[in-house]
Amino acid sequence: MCTCLMRDRVPCHDYGFRNFFRFRPWQMASHGHLLVLGILTALSLISSGGINKGDLDRHSNGFVGKIQDVLTSDLTREDRIVTLAQSGNLTEAENVLRTLRRSHIRPSHDAYESLIEAFAKSSRPARVEHWYGEMVRDGRGMQNASYIRVLEALFAPKLQGGKKDQKLGERVDERMVERWLQRSVRRGIAIPARILDWGVRVMAKRASHDGLRSAERWIGYMRSTGIQPSYSTLDSVIRCCIQVENFRRASAWVNETRARSDEPPDVDTYRLAIKAAATAQEWGYMDVFLLQAIVDYEGSVVEELSTAMDHVILALSQAKDYIRSIRWMHAAVDMGMAPSADTCSSVVGALAANGELDAADELLERMFEANLKPNERAYTEYIKTCRKRGELERAEAWLRRQADLGGTWGDIFDPMGRLSSDDSG
Repeated sequence: MCTCLMRDRVPCHDYGFRNFFRFRPWQMASHGHLLVLGILTALSLISSGGINKGDLDRHSNGFVGKIQDVLTSDLTREDRIVTLAQSGNLTEAENVLRTLRRSHIRPSHDAYESLIEAFAKSSRPARVEHWYGEMVRDGRGMQNASYIRVLEALFAPKLQGGKKDQKLGERVDERMVERWLQRSVRRGIAIPARILDWGVRVMAKRASHDGLRSAERWIGYMRSTGIQPSYSTLDSVIRCCIQVENFRRASAWVNETRARSDEPPDVDTYRLAIKAAATAQEWGYMDVFLLQAIVDYEGSVVEELSTAMDHVILALSQAKDYIRSIRWMHAAVDMGMAPSADTCSSVVGALAANGELDAADELLERMFEANLKPNERAYTEYIKTCRKRGELERAEAWLRRQADLGGTWGDIFDPMGRLSSDDSG
């Protein structure tokens, strides 16, 4: 006879208590199972007359009290997840949430959203993706306001280490950005312009062909909704085009930026485009970018463009396009962007090595007029060519000009002694 709740009314086995104690439900991991068994047992006892309401009241601190404790503890744990996530203790918040799920208790929207938002703010996109997936599997949907906050935290520029420069979308790849934006569109969420701008810039930042296609696709979406991409966004797309050497698209975006923006592309972007086109020997695009930069900035950024001009001249001379290299050299001098002595010397050396002594003479003359001292490479190649042609007097004349600029023969090559012995040999 059971004496716990039954007193001396009915044997336990008439109410299934033998099996109840055989399977020991209090040892089950799930609070949910315990709760269901307790309620069903209590209802069975009441309906059969084996226990009355007074008995339940008298024993409320027993089994029924434990059920209430379970419910209260679950609610407390929900609040604890939110508190832990907001305070930045994300590991503990994850552990509490996992405990709830192991107990077959679905965490609330607030618990999931608080944890996901906290991971987004701490720049841990992998955990954001993980818990968003778990939230969906639990049949919970994220509220639109929370969704926007997650997007903003994931994509927004962040100041790193107290520096002024902003690092955009750190540790977020363009595929994740596109997934979240696509979900937003499917849910009918009106994505703010700033978030779309940031998303496009993250895609372009990766400097890949896929990133470029994604960035251009989302700019098209922005325009279809009446949103114009910002200046910074267009500039980032231009840079992406340059880095993947898609100069046709880069030129198209430069033209669009110049047409619709109050300011032209950034001078650093122009410089990057000019140097990349020169390195790739895309001379047509190089000329276009260089001319556009000169027109847009009207000589106000001479110092910034002079390094790009040096790169252009060197690239042209190395490609043996001497006519174009000298043309740009003259243009640079006329615009106050005099090429460096090393750049001019490299061109002189390239001209001389290729047998273009007359062009080398002209360039040396321009260097002397600008008080630029040719370096050893220029004279080495020049003298070698003169020796091969038997024009030692021509070489000697230029060496005297070099001495007039403060150089000595020893500085150059120790030339005449070696030339004489080579020639006599």
